[in-house]
Amino acid sequence: MILHAAGCEDAPKGDPAMDVLEALDYARMPGVILCKECGVPEFLDRFLDPS
Repeated sequence: MILHAAGCEDAPKGDPAMDVLEALDYARMPGVILCKECGVPEFLDRFLDPS
């Protein structure tokens, strides 16, 4: 799964939007990739535990 920011051109059309807490839950899952094109890593990294 690739996690995109709202409005990212690469995001699949029709996928439901999620709030920040949902995005953080997904970002912590093994195998999830954060889309670098739309700035998700820079936004979510400040909330993620570095360990």
